[in-house]
Order: sequence, then structure tokens, then C-alpha cells
Amino acid sequence: MNTEKSHLPECFSGRLRALLSGDTNAPGSLGGYAQGNDPTRTWISLIVELNDKVDSVGKLQSVAEDSSQAAHDEAGRPVTLRDLWGGRLWDLTLRWDVLLNIVKSPYVANSLGEVASTVDIALPLVPQDVAGKPWATDLDAEERPKTRGELLVGVIDDGCPFAHWRFRGGSCRKTRVRAVWDQNDRPPVAVPNPNGERFGRVPFDYKAGLEFWRKDSDSGTTRIIGLDRWITQHTHAGTVDEDGCYADGGFTRRTDPRGGLTRMAGLYSHGSHVMDLAAGSPPPSSRISTNLAVPPSWAAASEEDPAGTAEVVFVQIPEAGVQDATGQWLQASIIPGIEYIVSCADPAVTRKVVVTISYGPTTGPHDGSSLLEKALRALCNKHNGQNGTVELHIVLPAGNSYLSQAHVEFKGNTGNKPVSWTWRVPPDNPVDSWAEVWVDSTQTTGVKVVLKDPAGNSGPLPQRGPGNEWSLRIPPTKAAAGHPQPAQHGNWTIEVSGVPQGATVHAYLARTDPNLGSRSGAKASRFVDSDWEQNHAARAAHSYANGAFDLSRSLVKTEGTLNGMATGWHPRIHVAGGYVLHRGRRKAPYSSIGQRRPRASVTRPSPDHALPTDETPALAGLPGAGTRGAATFRLVGTSTAAPQLARQLCRPALPNELPPRNPNLPPGHASSDLPAP
Repeated sequence: MNTEKSHLPECFSGRLRALLSGDTNAPGSLGGYAQGNDPTRTWISLIVELNDKVDSVGKLQSVAEDSSQAAHDEAGRPVTLRDLWGGRLWDLTLRWDVLLNIVKSPYVANSLGEVASTVDIALPLVPQDVAGKPWATDLDAEERPKTRGELLVGVIDDGCPFAHWRFRGGSCRKTRVRAVWDQNDRPPVAVPNPNGERFGRVPFDYKAGLEFWRKDSDSGTTRIIGLDRWITQHTHAGTVDEDGCYADGGFTRRTDPRGGLTRMAGLYSHGSHVMDLAAGSPPPSSRISTNLAVPPSWAAASEEDPAGTAEVVFVQIPEAGVQDATGQWLQASIIPGIEYIVSCADPAVTRKVVVTISYGPTTGPHDGSSLLEKALRALCNKHNGQNGTVELHIVLPAGNSYLSQAHVEFKGNTGNKPVSWTWRVPPDNPVDSWAEVWVDSTQTTGVKVVLKDPAGNSGPLPQRGPGNEWSLRIPPTKAAAGHPQPAQHGNWTIEVSGVPQGATVHAYLARTDPNLGSRSGAKASRFVDSDWEQNHAARAAHSYANGAFDLSRSLVKTEGTLNGMATGWHPRIHVAGGYVLHRGRRKAPYSSIGQRRPRASVTRPSPDHALPTDETPALAGLPGAGTRGAATFRLVGTSTAAPQLARQLCRPALPNELPPRNPNLPPGHASSDLPAP
């Protein structure tokens, strides 16, 4: 290990410590976080939560300035500092070599440790300083156009079909999409006409990515074409050329230097489906039937379904986030994304803003105390519908990890005997595998977490972060640039000892299987309780209740698998699980549940509601829009439940709950079922 651990402040998260415990001169060892092997061209975002000390903000700014000076960069500032949430949560984006300077400098590291309560790592939102972008030299503070209706629907996802007929109004050339913010860093599109017009502009307040407004606007002396005119220019004989519309806008080709919404090259995207369920017309209830003998009605959106005619603001997540299934990028993208959506609403006219986010991590404390969860609650408190603010609602999916074998739970035993289980890591995995161990006790000085490779030798040292959390990292099991010596695949062992009697230990695996639209080749690892499989699995296979086998004696649990950013409670943060429509509304087999880490009043015990996510056991998923007008596909998962619940929340009142499926469901299941909107 090249990094002096004594220089690492206690506020550094276990994940950040684990990354810094390897070969610090080879950023390729960062797996999904690296953007190459050159330390001066590899960018990382640190999420910094400040403590309550006086002038913490000023001292953090001094740390950023000291780090910049230490880098001696002549091409531009190697450090950028961005306020994510009310001066409390900051995004410190810097190069890998600058991070090394912080780590190796006791003065700078201690200065950061004095003002921060937590420092975690996230994927970069801004790969280089905006001052180095020649297209971002004429930023002005022209006010963003505001919505004109009482309702605004926000979607943070991947792939926005703004030209799709399901999001166009009475005229085929007018879109209901009020604005799109593409968080990928790319230049605006130069329009081939003598007026020197452009398509897309850098947001003056975020200085990252590009935003596209519905109406034309001006940026300095340059005319910016809006979405409506862009669609009009690609309309021929009354038909929109969607292929040309997205291709000319730089939204399609992965090899296109303009970057952008690469998912729009194909016929489907995660964002097109989610956006359709949240605000498309016809509504989801018109596309499915509650009676298998009767076909869907295909009725258009009515006055009772305001989302079907509401304006939409779409935030495109960065490409690096799509490629990283762990969700570690969410902190740097979701918070500014929500603020951007709210900035498009006029509180004098718009009463309610409903934002759906169909992503989330499987790791984290799972007790409502993560940085992102605290920020989401703060945003809802800030935008509470009072004192000239809109009423913000945030809708999240429950998650799909119910059967992923990604959660271990046990209690400390008499005599503090070690407890161990298997971490099964697949071969040819090109990304890091991560796990976290959390201990619910204040007496953790004697707790020891050990990771052993399949041969029984000591593996990478687990790193302890602030609080009672240990992060474990297994490098890629596939050789590649930056890590030519792959880690061993097979059965690794995690051993925890010294746990106080009665204290509960939780372990969570980070999701690594690819997101829809990603071709990373990543594979999922899983936890295995070998003792349970040998001695109890056969008996448990004959005990099937409430759609699940009896796992009561296993260390591996299906409970407590709720989305890692959906475990905190707030009256305007809503979580949606899924059920199978034509199977007695039985819980969808993948839909995660809660109820394992209670922590006072901030912890969410279960999803708020369940909505249909599968029509039958054989007909999985729900139909939704692809990226082109004639394309439809089925998406499986609670990603389809969240936009349906968001659509229900757009109504003046939620519909009546459906009769209980089973009054004997164990804790952690959704408290009620709602019909498709």
C-alpha cells in the first residue's frame, strides 16, 4: 500500500479508503471511476458533508485553493467546488494527482478533516473545468423559461424521446418537454445555416453539460434553437423524422465526439419507458387489462389524469453513471438534477412538482442516514409549497434485489465467536466488486472484519469509514489495462469477529450487473451461507409462504433489501414496490422490501405502495414507449412502479387502495396496493 494511512482523515468513507489503499499511482485501479491511466487526466468527484464548525465553507474553499496551487497546473484549475445542497453538501471535483497531493500532505488532509464530517467518492459530473471549454465562454444568466401549468413532471433517467408522439401536444411539432438537461459534457450543435445558430446551451448556474429549452432563446449574441423548432426542422410531410432529429442533435452515436444521449441510437431506452409511464398518453391503465378476457381500452389521457397533458422536464444522467451500476454517482447527479427541475417551475403558477428517479444503490446504511437521503429530505423541506415555493414530491423504486442474495444479517453471539460467510465472485468480471459491513453498536473497538481469498490467504484489507462501516473491495477478475493481474474468482470469505453480544451486523453487496443500455460486461457477485445450504436448504425448500422460501436460519436475508436511497422517511418522499397483476396481486418476485434497520423516526419500514409491474408470471414487465414512435417494449422491475406512483401523485388525491392481498404478510412489505394510473 503506497498511501500513508495516517494521513487519511477519519471522515474519509471506507470506499474512498479502499481505493486509496491500492496502487495510488495507477488510477486504472479505480475500476469504473477511472477515465484513463494518466493521473493528470483522471477526474474524480468527492462528496463532502461539512460539519457544524464556524466557517466550514470558507475553510473548504481554502482546501480547494491549496490543492489547486499544489498541482501547478498551467492549463486550467484542476479543482472545482460546487454547492450541492444549501452550503452543507459539496462536490469537490479534482484530478487523481491532486487527490494524491491531498492524501500525501498532512496539512491539507487535516484541514479537510477539520471541516468535514464525511467525505465519499462519486463519479465525476464535470470531467474538466468549464473554463477550459471554448463553447462555454459566453454564459449568461438569462432566466430559464418557467412552466405555465399547475403541475410539472420531472424525470431523472437515461434517454429522453422528446420528439415522440406520446409527448407532443395538439400540433405534431410541439413537444410537452419543457426542458432537457444533459449532464454529459459536450459542445452545442452548430446549426448549418447562415445565422450561426446553435442547438443546446451550457446552464449558466450549473456550468456542466447542455440544456435544451422548448422555445428559442439567446445566449450572448448567439441564437439558440429550441426543441419545438428543432422538431419542426425535422418534420417532412407532417411526419417527424425522429432518426434525423436525434442524430443531428448528437444524441445517438456512441462514437460521436459530441457525446450525449447515446441510448437514443436504438429503439428503446430506460428513460423512454419511465417517462412514458409517468407522463405519456395513453396512460398505463389503458394499455393493460385487469380482465384477461377483455383487451386494453387504449383510451387517451383524461382530465382525471393530469400527468398525461402536463409539461415534462428531463434530466439525462451522465454516461459514466449509466456504466456504473453501483449507484455511487447518484449523489453528484441527483441533487442538482432535482434542483434543475424545480428551477423550471414558477411557484406563482405551478403548485406541485413530482420527480421520479428509477435508480438507486443496494449499499449504504439503510437507516435513512446516508448523505443522499439527508439531502433529499432537505430538498423536500425547502420546497414545501409554502412561502412562495412549489410542493416537491420525490418518487423512488423499492429496488429489484429481493432475490439477489446481497444482504447478510446476524447478531453478536455469546463469547464473540467469529461469524463467516462466502462472497462468490464470478470470473471475467471487468469491474470492482464491493461490499459493506455495518455494525449497529457504539461499542465497536473490538470488531474486526477480515477478507480472505479462495485459497484462504488474506485479501485486500477492509477499510473502516466514519461510523460503524467497513468497505471491502475485490478488484476485477478480468485482466485489462490498469489491472493486468486480475483478482481470483470463486469463493471469497468474509469473517467478522468481536461483535458485542446482541449487536446486529448487516452486510450489503453493491450491484454490478449492467444497467439497461450499458454493455460493460460486468457480472453480479452474491453472498452464500454454506452452512445453511448444507444443513437447512433442503428443508426450507418445502416451506413456501407469501411467495418466499423459509430463510429464517440463513445469514442471507431477503428482508432489508430496500433501495439504499429510499430507506429514509419523509411525507413527500414516496417508494413504490411491485406486484403481479393477474396472480392475486402477489408481490413481484424481485421487488425489494424493508424492515431490517429501524432507526428512530427517519427510517422507512417498507415501500409506501405497490403497483403492477408484471401482468402475469409468464408476461413479465409492462409495455411502454421506445425511443421511436412505432417502438414499444416491456421493462421489468420496480423502475416501472415508481413512474406509475408518480403519476398517481399528480392527481388531486390518490385513488382508493385495493383490498389487502394477505393480512398476514410479514413486516417490510408494501403497506397497500394501488391500481395502474
